Amino acid sequence: MTKDKEISKNIKRKLNDKEFSVSHLLSGLDAIDKIKSGKKYDFILIEDDMKEMNSFTTLKELKKLDKFNLALNT
Repeated sequence: MTKDKEISKNIKRKLNDKEFSVSHLLSGLDAIDKIKSGKKYDFILIEDDMKEMNSFTTLKELKKLDKFNLALNT
């Protein structure tokens, strides 16, 4: 099992125990497509080193979408 899959499996297990629905996407473009299609998320965990575009570029593109409401908690 790759490190990414193992991490994803652990996150899913912990969040599913709390009755959260979890999606695991491998690229920023996939995330953008999901939001464009109307998929709603309460929160997004995003890794900086993703396929096709990094987290900063992904967030920059998401912020341009009307269907995306960004509220950062740091």
